[in-house]
Amino acid sequence: MKKEHSTMKTGVMIRKTDSGYINIGDYIQSIAARQFFTNNSPIYLDRERLNSYTGEKVKLIMNGWFLFKPENWPPSECIDPLFVSFHINEIAKEKLLSDESIEYFKQHEPIGCRDMNTKNMLIDRGVSAYFSGCLTLSLGESYSSSIKNNKIYFVDPFLPNEKKIIPILKAIFFLFKRFNLIKILCDKLFKSITFKKLIRASMFYFVYSQRFEDEVLLNSEYIVHIIKEPGSENEKFEYAEQLIKLYSNAFLVVTSRIHCALPCLAMNTPVIYIDNVNQSKVSSCRLDGILDLFNVISYKDSKLLPQFSIGTDKLNIKSVVTNKNNYRPIKQNLLDVCYKFASKS
Repeated sequence: MKKEHSTMKTGVMIRKTDSGYINIGDYIQSIAARQFFTNNSPIYLDRERLNSYTGEKVKLIMNGWFLFKPENWPPSECIDPLFVSFHINEIAKEKLLSDESIEYFKQHEPIGCRDMNTKNMLIDRGVSAYFSGCLTLSLGESYSSSIKNNKIYFVDPFLPNEKKIIPILKAIFFLFKRFNLIKILCDKLFKSITFKKLIRASMFYFVYSQRFEDEVLLNSEYIVHIIKEPGSENEKFEYAEQLIKLYSNAFLVVTSRIHCALPCLAMNTPVIYIDNVNQSKVSSCRLDGILDLFNVISYKDSKLLPQFSIGTDKLNIKSVVTNKNNYRPIKQNLLDVCYKFASKS
């Protein structure tokens, strides 16, 4: 990937939390932004506190999920932003669509939006905006691998947590009927075994065995994106990069994380996105436009419903999944926009 030179300092977003846990997907997004610049020591800027930066002028690609702390918006005038792959979440839209914020957006339009919902909200407020998709679609420029192994990864697949009596009874039935198998799955999913976790693992098996053979569920590796916060920012970026490389070599990835699924598309790794159709608007508002790029299996009423042809009732360890190609024009536009910004003095 050809990186661009600029005389201005460059920044990359990080995410500091009070919980002690982070979503490593935030760092996968930042790696996608970082790859456009030659600066190997960018200034780290906390996404939730961009208003507090007071250093010299810095260029920053503003891709990502905004915002847990909307009171800290808009960003500092010391930041020269490129708004691309930008998402306004439901919890922050009142502040981010305020008159003050709209005036700020208009100074930096057009705004490239990660999802159609964000685009439509901004257009309704008179801001020039377009659907850009997610910048992680550009990761194939730096991390694609033509060598695929035989590994299948389940990355934070949606875990049913039914409260209704019938699914719970079915989970208990499967637990007793297939105890040894459920125990293995429980350890893979949760890295420990308790009765409550065994019930959840049994619910997982009851649902996912509808579309995946036992050999897939038992032989896959299970990864989570919500992790205990490492000690340094460099460690977070290193772990995020390890995951990207892991996905680039995979035979198949099954996930409910868009920042796993989108990099897989970019790197030509077969991927299936599991979509919970009953998720809250805070979560579903991220997906409008993006969901169309994936091979989707929907979860509804304890059933997995494929939205593409899987060629059989259940996928086995040799089943071939072919990704859609409709992301390619979106990826190319992202590359064009970011290269232009990176080369600007």
